[in-house]
Amino acid sequence: ALAELTGGDAPIALFLGDLPEKNHPCSPGIEDYITPTIRDKNVKINKKVYDILKYGREGGDTHFDLQNSPLAAYLYGVLGEKGLDESLKYAVTPMDEENAKLLLGTLPRESVAYIAMPCAMLAESRKDMLNQIVSEHSD
Repeated sequence: ALAELTGGDAPIALFLGDLPEKNHPCSPGIEDYITPTIRDKNVKINKKVYDILKYGREGGDTHFDLQNSPLAAYLYGVLGEKGLDESLKYAVTPMDEENAKLLLGTLPRESVAYIAMPCAMLAESRKDMLNQIVSEHSD
């Protein structure tokens, strides 16, 4: 949704940073800025799913993704099962401007700003548009 609203499709690494590699210096990634949290104790989550997203799956690292996903854990902790189902209604392929706005509209305003802020630091070419989204979703 953020990619669509800031200029269209782009590699996910533009917004989230490159995957870290063992024994190689790594550029910053979204995982350096997002802290998983459960926003509201009344939001229903599956604790096992949340823990896998936050701490990682058993079996160690792979070469194709992160063991854990702080961004996914954050969203799951904030939205819960029901909220995630609502958000996923608008996660269409290909993404369009209408569904991008509807998807962001299912998230708490502060969550949109919290996610867009580090994306603005990572996606230099889209920084101005991402900062505008941050501004629009900050109180």
